[in-house]
Amino acid sequence: MLNQPNSADRAKILYVDDERENLQSFKSLFRREYEVFLAETAREALEILRAENIRVLVTDQRMPEMTGTALLEQVAREHPEVLRYMLTGYSDYDPLVDAINKGMVHGYFSKPLNPPEFMARVTQGLEKSLLAERNRRLLAELKESQAKLRQAHQLAQIGIWSWDKKTDKVSWSEELYRLTGLDPSTPPPPIAGLAAFFEADSGASFEEAVHRAMTTGEPYKLELAMRRPDASRRFVHTFGGPTHDPHGAITGLHGTVQDITEEILAKEELRRARDKAHAANIAKSEFLANISHEIRTPLNGVLGMLQLLRITPLNQEQKQYVNLAITSSTRLTRLLADILDISMIESGRIRIRESAFDIQEMRECVLDLFTVEANGKGLALQWCVTEPMPPRIIGDEARLRQILFNLVGNAVKFTEKGAVRVEISQLPRGAGHGGRLLFTVSDTGIGIADEKLKNIFEPFVQAEESYTRTFQGAGLGLSIVRNLVTLMGGSLAIESVVGEGTTVYFSLPFRVPGEEHAAAPDAPAQQSRVGKPFRVLLAEDDEVCLAAGKNMLQMFGHSVATAKDGQQALQLLARNDFDVILMDVQMPVMDGVEATRIIRGSPDLGEKARTPIIAMTAYAMAGDKEKFLAAGMDDSIPKPVDMDQLRAVIDRVLLEKKVPAKPA
Repeated sequence: MLNQPNSADRAKILYVDDERENLQSFKSLFRREYEVFLAETAREALEILRAENIRVLVTDQRMPEMTGTALLEQVAREHPEVLRYMLTGYSDYDPLVDAINKGMVHGYFSKPLNPPEFMARVTQGLEKSLLAERNRRLLAELKESQAKLRQAHQLAQIGIWSWDKKTDKVSWSEELYRLTGLDPSTPPPPIAGLAAFFEADSGASFEEAVHRAMTTGEPYKLELAMRRPDASRRFVHTFGGPTHDPHGAITGLHGTVQDITEEILAKEELRRARDKAHAANIAKSEFLANISHEIRTPLNGVLGMLQLLRITPLNQEQKQYVNLAITSSTRLTRLLADILDISMIESGRIRIRESAFDIQEMRECVLDLFTVEANGKGLALQWCVTEPMPPRIIGDEARLRQILFNLVGNAVKFTEKGAVRVEISQLPRGAGHGGRLLFTVSDTGIGIADEKLKNIFEPFVQAEESYTRTFQGAGLGLSIVRNLVTLMGGSLAIESVVGEGTTVYFSLPFRVPGEEHAAAPDAPAQQSRVGKPFRVLLAEDDEVCLAAGKNMLQMFGHSVATAKDGQQALQLLARNDFDVILMDVQMPVMDGVEATRIIRGSPDLGEKARTPIIAMTAYAMAGDKEKFLAAGMDDSIPKPVDMDQLRAVIDRVLLEKKVPAKPA
């Protein structure tokens, strides 16, 4: 029995001979070891070669149409991977030698064929062929991988280098030549010269990292600035570390260099844009603060004088004129406040401040503000609480009041007949969550068209757009409402039908204070010191505001001394006793904040250093009051000053300080 090695197991072999008995004899000898194909002519053999994966071709020399040598030469051209053998006699020796010399024939077998010799030589030939084929495939895969790696390095802009300590040889990848701008035909610089590619500080950092890597084995990661031969500046990430022999000894260095110039430039551009935006935001805030101050100051004089004028003897026509002027001034004040609120919201400077407050007081505040206007239009203004509420809740009272003022104000403005209704109900509590209140503000007004509803909460969007506008406003109220509801952790919805009315729903989270807070007496806040004369120091540099403020205070029955700057206020306080100081913030010579700090820190003033100080100022943006309180002031009232608010803030501060009225 003939044995066949595993490497040639069932290899496909083609035998070509024009004598059929020779073909059958060959197949009988080798059918167990090989998958044998037979052909009587060269043409038939070529067809089989094109159809089957033949590994070995054995052909007789003498055949009709084409000799074995000619067949082998053609197969060598068309199927070079096939092992090609000649089966020949000595008479065919010359053409065989010529074919072997041309490389068209791998070997020959003499007639008669010796099967063991044939199998041994074919097995050896197949093993060599398989090995060569595998090597060719691996080499092709290696070349493909190297090409992909080069492409990846090029796309990622990563260059590779290495240094052999023993030979002092430095190797660079193609991409590293491109990154450094050197000619690829020149040898890379020595390891000692690599630092020269970088700017001074970067070069020093690179040398230090290389030295540390060689002495301690510590790898490095650096971001360096590089100068190329063409003087262009590039930024690179360098990663590197030592190489080791099998025993752990350091044999050299290797590393990568990645071009990150575009990333660095993009970050720098982003930083400049951010700084520019920040500077613009600061400039915007300063501009708005100045605009607020410059508008509020003269507006304070106008509104103050109008309020004083209203309480003087006037005929009916004069009263009407004064009331209209006050209404216009108040509307201008609200518009200014809305613009500032939008600015603060957009810049993220609005802060939610929670405290305990009474819903009933909120009701009175809203109704007091809008009842006169509603009655003038014949509207019913309703406030309904659908179920018992806690006497006090915790939330941002000021922001809730602002939301309700905007919504109720809009409802009254856009409703000519019918009613405006505010309804409050408690939503079911979720597990582990505080309570939520649902506020519903509905009206029977003009309504909002469907195409307007989707944008109605955007700034400056109004339901009415025409040159013949019936209703005034800048279109900021609902935008402020939406942003405030969101900041307070609430949700907002609106539904409307043109000609029938609008309903706005918003829910807000609230907490209920502890029983000890709920039961705390409110008596001090309800007491009034109105009518009791106090000695008041009014520091104000604007002549009109000074006159308006002084007259308001005197109408309250107070004795008033005036100063036109902080320095004069200090001098007056040093010589006289005052119950309270109304301090403008922006004044010449010495501003109100500096004057307050000096008063609070002066040992020479004694008890006078504790005199209550109220900022009466045109600085009314978010955060301003906190600055004044931090400087030592007790409270603040924004300009333009409302008489009732002025009376209330003085009363509140003096009650908190428990200041007895001094003889005027």
